[in-house]
This record gives sequence, structure tokens and C-alpha cells, in this order.
Amino acid sequence: SGRYVLNYGTLKTSSTYKLSFMESAMTLGTFEFVQNGGTFQAMRNIMFGRTIDSKLKVSYTINGGRAEFNGYFDGTIRTCNFINFNGGEVAFKVSGSNFADRQYFTVAVGGDVSFETGTAAANVRFANDLTGVGTITFAKGNFFFSGELNVGGLNIAAGSVTLGANTALAATGGTALTIDKSATLNLDYGGEMSFKTLKVGDRRRGARVYSAAQGPLAVRSVLGGDGAIRILEGNDPGSVISVK
Repeated sequence: SGRYVLNYGTLKTSSTYKLSFMESAMTLGTFEFVQNGGTFQAMRNIMFGRTIDSKLKVSYTINGGRAEFNGYFDGTIRTCNFINFNGGEVAFKVSGSNFADRQYFTVAVGGDVSFETGTAAANVRFANDLTGVGTITFAKGNFFFSGELNVGGLNIAAGSVTLGANTALAATGGTALTIDKSATLNLDYGGEMSFKTLKVGDRRRGARVYSAAQGPLAVRSVLGGDGAIRILEGNDPGSVISVK
């Protein structure tokens, strides 16, 4: 068992070899990698733990600083591999990849964290369930979600976010949604997905159903796909008309 903490400076792994925490299938114990600051550059794949025994627990937690992933996360069973996004900036630089496959990792969002891809045109797919009280800000790139996505807030500041059918079905309506006027939320499902509140640009919108074909133009212009979003809270002040 062990614990490694990165507070400042840069930790950069080899581009030739993967970084392995506790790879042996016969190992029982705990290993924690905690990043409070600095820069973590994983230049190739990261192996968490491969075991059938739930007594093994391996985790990566980012509370601050910046992490850059140039490879894949690998593991075996979800009950022993944990990723905690509690803060900082996270860059996913392998375009077209599935980040930490759903059956292998438990992923939590405990604080406010920024996600981006290596380039503005890059794509990253999440099959994982992401749950927690924190807010994810999407700063660059295109993200696709097919697992559960119940967090405190989604802030689409740039690029696009696409939500699939399983994501919509699992929604509890507790997520605050913010979309920049230059960004896009694609609703790749039928029916509705519930959010707590909606803000487009600097204006908070009212409680109602919105889609790419329904609602004010300012909202329709940032939505795509066939689905709709139901906003549970908020008052839309409407338009002010001056009569003389």
C-alpha cells in the first residue's frame, strides 16, 4: 500500500512505458495518487489495478493543478479503480478514445474541474458514469457521453457536448446547465432530459421545455439533435414593451 502526492512542479512519465500503480493480479492493498497542484503529464497509458478481489483499491484524485493524458486508463473491475475530479484542469489528448471504460472505473466529480481536448476539433467519449456535486466546465473540444451524468453543474464554455439516450434516462434533474452562445449541446436521444436551471450566455432562462425546434431563438441556436431539455427551476422575464 502507498500514497504519492504531487503539490507542485512537473511529473512527466515516459512515452515508451506505461505507468502502472498496482498491476499484479495477486496484490491486495491500496494505492492513492493525489494531485493538489503542479502538472502531471501522462505520456502513455496508465494501468490502475488488475484483480478479481475487491480488497484492492487504486485511485487518482486531482484537487488542483493540471493533468494531461496522452494515453488510456486501463484496469479490470469497477469496484477497485477510482478517479476523483475535485478541481484543476484536465486535458484529454487522445482523440476518438473512450476515457476509462465504464465497467472498469468509478468516476466522481467532487469539485469544479475544467475538461478540454488536445485540439478544438478532437473528440473524447465517456461511457463511464460521472456523479457528484461539482461542476464540469468544457473549455475546448467535443465530448460524447453515454453513461450517467449527474453532477452539480455542466458549463459548456466552448466546443460541443453530446448526451446519449442512457445519459438522458439516468438524469435526476439536479444539474445546473450553462451554455455559452458560441458552444453547442447536442441532444442525441428521444424525449426529454431534466436539468435544474438553464443559463445561455449571461441570461438565465425560465422553467419550461426547450429543444432545437422549440423555445426562443437564443436557446434553439445552441441546441442540436432530436431531444429536448426540461428546465425545472427559473423565471423568464420575457420582453419589455413600451407603450406610448
